[in-house]
Amino acid sequence: MGLEDLLQQKKIKEYTPQDIAEYYQNLANMYGLEPFPSYDSFAVIADEELAQAAESKCPYPISGIKIHAPFSEEIKNLLMDYDFQNMLINKKMGGIKIFLFDYPDTRHKWLTIYMPASSLPYYRELINIFEKNGIPINPQIDTYSDGKYEINRMYISPEKRVFVRYSPYFTAQACIRDIGKIVDNMLMNINTKDPNQAKISTKIIGDFIERTYWNKIGDDKWRDAEDTGHTRIFAVSRSWLSENERILDYLLRDPSAIYVFITLKEISGGTVVPKPNIVISYDDYNKQLEGYDVFDAKIVKYNLSNGEDLERISNRPKERLHEFLKYGTIS
Repeated sequence: MGLEDLLQQKKIKEYTPQDIAEYYQNLANMYGLEPFPSYDSFAVIADEELAQAAESKCPYPISGIKIHAPFSEEIKNLLMDYDFQNMLINKKMGGIKIFLFDYPDTRHKWLTIYMPASSLPYYRELINIFEKNGIPINPQIDTYSDGKYEINRMYISPEKRVFVRYSPYFTAQACIRDIGKIVDNMLMNINTKDPNQAKISTKIIGDFIERTYWNKIGDDKWRDAEDTGHTRIFAVSRSWLSENERILDYLLRDPSAIYVFITLKEISGGTVVPKPNIVISYDDYNKQLEGYDVFDAKIVKYNLSNGEDLERISNRPKERLHEFLKYGTIS
C-alpha cells in the first residue's frame, strides 16, 4: 500500500507536514518533477528553468510572485486537492516549498507557491482552487496618506493570512546581465598599474554596485521587507513621481525604503499583469529615472519630462495590483 493510499485513509486534519512532504516526494518521483529536500523544508520544482537555475552558481534571474500561507486546515486541504496537484504536475506553477515544522507563534509562512512570470496566466486558476478550499480572495493593499502603497505583503486572503509578494528572483542569487555590463565598464576604466590601488578601486566599484543596485534588487532585501518590515517596499504612481521629482534623489538614499512603479505587461493568452520596476536613481538635471524591470530583468530609463514615457507608468498602481490579485488579469 502506497503513501497515497495511506493518506486517503486518514482525515486531512491528521496529516503532519512530514506526511505531506513525503506525499509530494512520491509525486515528484512519479511525474518527473525536481525535489529539493532540506533540513527544515521540502520543495518540489516544476519549472525546468527554475530547477536549472536553483543548481547554477550564476543563474539568470527568474522572477515572479511568491504566495505565502501559514499552517492551517484549509492549506492542508489545498495541498491534497487534485486540481492543485495537477497544476504542479502540468507546470502551471513554478513549484512549492513546505516547511517540515510549524512554529505558529514565530512563523508567518508554512507554504510557499512560486509563480514565475510565465505562470501568471494560471494565477486565476490557482485562486479558484484557493476559494474552493475555503480561502476567500479579497486583496488588501495598505495605503499611506502621502500616496504610497506598501507591497511588502499584499494579503489576498486577510482572513486566512495568505499573502503575495513580488520576487526579483527565486534563487539564492542571480546574475543580472545589465549590472554585469556596468561593472565591466567601470573595471575597464581603472587606469593604474599599482596592484594595491587597483584593489582599492575594485572595492570602491563593488561597494557602489552593492549600494546602488543590489540593496534594492537583491531578493534578500525583499525577503527582509516581507519578514520583518525593516525595509519597506512602496508602489508609487506617475503623479507621485512627478510631485516628488525635486526630492526624489534624496528619498532614494533612504536604505529602509524601496520604491517601485508599475507598468502593464501582456503575457500569454492575453493576460495583462502589473509589472514592477524598481526605482534605482534619478538625475534631476536630465530628468532621467533609472529603474530595474523585474520581469524582464533589465535596466530601464524613463524621462519624466517626456509624455510618452510618463504614460507608460501607471497612475493607479493600487487599483491595478488589486485587480490582478482579485481576478488574475487587468481589463
